[in-house]
Amino acid sequence: MKPSFFRSLCALGATGLLFALSYGLPNHLAAQRGGVPEIMFGWEARIPFWAWSILPYSSLTPLYALAFFLCRSKAEQNRYLARLWTAQLTALPFFLLLPLQFSAAKPAADGWAGMLFAAVAEFDRPYNQAPSLHVAFAWIVGRFYFFRLPERWRPAVQTWFALIALSVLTTWQHHFIDLAGGALLGALVLWLWPDGTSPLRARSAAYRRPARIYLAAALLCALPALSGGAWLWSLWAAVSCLLAAAAYGGLGAAAFQKQADGSTAAAAKLLFLPYSLAALWGARCWLRAKRMPLCVPFAAGGRLYLGSLNALRSAPGRPRFQAAVDCCAEQPAPWRPPHYLCVPMLDTVPPPAADLRDAADALQNFLRQTDSAVLLCCALGLGRSAAVAMVWLLRHGSCRDWQQAWNCLQQSRPQLRLANGAREQIERAAALPAADMSEYGNNRPPGASQAA
Repeated sequence: MKPSFFRSLCALGATGLLFALSYGLPNHLAAQRGGVPEIMFGWEARIPFWAWSILPYSSLTPLYALAFFLCRSKAEQNRYLARLWTAQLTALPFFLLLPLQFSAAKPAADGWAGMLFAAVAEFDRPYNQAPSLHVAFAWIVGRFYFFRLPERWRPAVQTWFALIALSVLTTWQHHFIDLAGGALLGALVLWLWPDGTSPLRARSAAYRRPARIYLAAALLCALPALSGGAWLWSLWAAVSCLLAAAAYGGLGAAAFQKQADGSTAAAAKLLFLPYSLAALWGARCWLRAKRMPLCVPFAAGGRLYLGSLNALRSAPGRPRFQAAVDCCAEQPAPWRPPHYLCVPMLDTVPPPAADLRDAADALQNFLRQTDSAVLLCCALGLGRSAAVAMVWLLRHGSCRDWQQAWNCLQQSRPQLRLANGAREQIERAAALPAADMSEYGNNRPPGASQAA
C-alpha cells in the first residue's frame, strides 16, 4: 500500500529534524574546541575548484526529499528511513569524538553558482567532515532512483550520483578521506538494509574459531591506520575482516549478500573487496602450488564435474558448462550458465544439512534436464562442493554408505578436505525429504517443483 502524502511528509520532517540535531550539535561543539585537526593529502592541493559542480552537489537535497513521496509501499519507505537514520546515527559519534575540519577558503563564484554556494553556506559548516554524509546519502538516494527509473536511464542515474559524490571535492567542501569514509558508510548502510533479507535477521550457527581469526585479522589491519596518511586505507581491510568475522560469528552466508544470479550486491562487493581479493588470490595460489586442475569429472558418466568456481571461466580445452550449482558465498560467479543455482555456504565450516540437501537435489534435476556437463563448485572444489557431492552420491548415486561415497570421490579428487563436523551434516542431509527449491526464486533448477 502506497504511503499517504501526510505520512510521507511526517517521515521527511522527522528525518530532517534528526539531521538538524545530529549535524548541528556536533558542529557547534567542534567550534568551541581549539585545534580541530584537518587530514589532507599533499596531492589534494591540485584538485581544481569547479564552480559549476555545485549544481550536482546541491541536487542531492531535493532528490533526497522527493524520494519520500515516490515510495510505492510503506515497507519501501521504512527501509529508506532506516537507511538514512542509520547513516546519520552512525556518523554522529565520529562527528562528536573525532571532529575534522576543512580550512581552505573557497574562491568566489558568480551568477547561479554563487547563489547556490550562498544557499549551501546557510547550513554548511567547516566541521563534520568524516565520514561525509553527503557521499553516504548519494549512495542511499542513488540506489533508490536507480531501481525506480526505467533500465535505459540507469547509466545516467549512476553518472549523476557519481558526480554528486565527486563534487564534494571539486566544490572544496570535503577532503578525500571524508569521501572515502562516506562511501564506506553508505555501503555499510546498504549492506545492513538491503532490498531483500537483512543480514541482521539471518541466523546460523556460531563458528568461533574462524570468527576469532577474522577478528584478529581486523585488528591487525587497523593497526597501520594509527600512522595516518596512506595507511588509513588499511581501515577498509579491517572493516572487511570485521564483517567476515560477523558472518562466521552468527550472521551466516547471508552477510556476503551473494545474489541468485551469482553476482554480489554492490554495497557488499565494496565492503568485502579486500577480503574477496585475498580469498581469490589464496585460492589461485593453492591450486597452482598443488598443481590441481580446476575441475574433474566424478560421476554421471563423466557429465558431473567437481571443481573451483573459476572453472566457469571460458578457456581452451575446458568444458563450457550449461548448468552449475555454486556453493561459494564469498566470491561472485565469473559467468552464469543457462541453468544455474546458487546455494551460498561459508568456507572451512560444516555447511547446514538443508543447504547440502538443496544443492544435491538441484544437481540431480540439472542432470535430468540437460545432456551436457554440469559443474558443482566452490572456491577450490575441495570442501563445500565435496560435501554436496557426498550428499548427491548418497541420495541419487549408487553409494550406500559414507565410506563408499568417500572412496568414490577421492578417486577423482584425492586432495579433498571436509570441515570438522561435516560428516554429521552430510549424513543428516542424505536422510532429509526432497528439497523445495522455491526459496531460491527464478534460479531454481528445471523440474525442482516436481522433485519437491
